[in-house]
Amino acid sequence: MPLDHAQLGAFLFALIALVGSPGPVTLGLAAAGAAFGFRAASRFLVGSLCGAALTITLVGSGTASALLAYPGVAPVLIGSAVAYMTY
Repeated sequence: MPLDHAQLGAFLFALIALVGSPGPVTLGLAAAGAAFGFRAASRFLVGSLCGAALTITLVGSGTASALLAYPGVAPVLIGSAVAYMTY
């Protein structure tokens, strides 16, 4: 399968933007460190990094596009994503 440079560039741009910008994990890590100490904040950091790595791996491997290829799956995935983000 040939490498699609446009899609790879878009993925890398999004990856750099997400990794380089402060987000809720930064604030959560600061709050966990202040409230629970270094050890609990370290576990929170490792969990956040593992979750980010898993997300990047799944998106990069094309899991989303493979799931969206099935009819009727897109509304379910979009609805669950919206529900999760709202939560």
